[in-house]
Amino acid sequence: MTNLIANLRRLILYPILSILTLSSFGTSLCALEMPNPGEENKPAIPLASREREACDKIVQYTFPLAKELYSYSRKASESPLARKISQSLGLSCGGPGQSAIIKVGLELLETQAPRIGVLGPTSETTASLEQVVEGIKISTGPLDFNKKFIVKRYGKTKEQILEQLSELIFMDRVGMLIGGSSQFEMETIEKYTKGLMVLLLSIGDASPGNNPWLFRIAPGPDILVDGVLEGLSRVKAKRIAVLAPETATETINDIQSKATLKDISVSALVTYKPRNFQALDLAVQQLLKISTNGREQEYRDLVEKKQTEASLEQVPLNLESIRLPPIQDFDYLFVPDDFKMVRHILKILRFHGVTQVKLAGNHLWRSPNLTSPWDQFLSQSFFVDFIGSYLNLPFKVDVEPKNPLFLNGLLASQVDSKLLGYRAGGIALKVLEFPDSRHRVWPKQLLERPINQIGFPSQIAFKEGRTARWPIYLFTPTPTGITLAPSWYEGPGKKFSAH
Repeated sequence: MTNLIANLRRLILYPILSILTLSSFGTSLCALEMPNPGEENKPAIPLASREREACDKIVQYTFPLAKELYSYSRKASESPLARKISQSLGLSCGGPGQSAIIKVGLELLETQAPRIGVLGPTSETTASLEQVVEGIKISTGPLDFNKKFIVKRYGKTKEQILEQLSELIFMDRVGMLIGGSSQFEMETIEKYTKGLMVLLLSIGDASPGNNPWLFRIAPGPDILVDGVLEGLSRVKAKRIAVLAPETATETINDIQSKATLKDISVSALVTYKPRNFQALDLAVQQLLKISTNGREQEYRDLVEKKQTEASLEQVPLNLESIRLPPIQDFDYLFVPDDFKMVRHILKILRFHGVTQVKLAGNHLWRSPNLTSPWDQFLSQSFFVDFIGSYLNLPFKVDVEPKNPLFLNGLLASQVDSKLLGYRAGGIALKVLEFPDSRHRVWPKQLLERPINQIGFPSQIAFKEGRTARWPIYLFTPTPTGITLAPSWYEGPGKKFSAH
């Protein structure tokens, strides 16, 4: 009888300890894990102590967090699970109520239904959410969508977001959520999805950071940086300069940290205020080292030369017209800004004496106006994007057959949202089909098991930062438009492969 009771206690205790280790408690409960093979002879922590510590964590953190969330919704606060949690808050660890606390904690964190929540805004951004939902339906089929997905829409406030989230978690009992489309939404929900161990498939730009329950589906700037660096390697660039808006912090950090891995050095990094043309001109001057600082003697020699020429021509010397020649100590200039700013940068470069330059860019370059009118400075340039031809998407897009590389701004945005939904929906269903259906092992399995998805040339694999890999396509500007290179890039450690 004693052994039977001990085994039953372990059946409840070990899962809850494993769960709590994956939640916001970080590694503080790692010592409570079962011993690794070969460590059986080490002194074991008494089971009673392990139970007490697990109980304390649930009472001090998990239950208060749950109560904080379900208090945003009257319906959620009246759910059976919320009532159990409220009743458990009156119990204490170390006494007769300890096993009941652990049991309710296990029910909260481990008994979710095999359903997926979809959370997004209404009002002016409804179209975006509707496109995400449409993409999910295409990926899963109408039958699976109706059975396994629950869509919740919110207004503009934090309270409205948390009301819908609480109903998804406590009433619908979802263990997985597709959402996080905006920074505001992500900042509002992440504490709860992480602490209550809801697998969050983010369709926004937020970095997963150290949250083991957050996976980013949306292609982040880091993925495009990988493609840019691979493209630079292909053209044998060894030194690059970066001219970027100061808001592109993630892109700037990634290019700096990853360039050396490709044996590429960053000779200059200059930022400017977005849409500020005066700041942009000063940034270009700094990039080209046109200032007299550090070049005083060269400037004096140039003034003397111009003075002599003016004397011979018997004209007054105009000091304002004297400019030092630009210094281009780079093979390529990386500009992660939109095509309008790129066109303006080309004009500024030419004004400051640049006669030839090679540029690299990201998806923001993608527009037919990039090459109209044609600028010779673009002749040896390239940019990357995570969508190739719009004719090759996993769903039909109303695109001109003669120009399948471009869509108007609104339609392109809708396609992006639909594609995110398509990927997220397919991934969510695959998670439910994992051989090990235990909720607490989903994050581990998602990192270890690449997922095949129709319509994409490579498997979906999450890198260490829990960001989904996307194929990267390379484009080159030409006088007649842009050309899609006959290859795509899978990610670090791989090469561009033929379509």
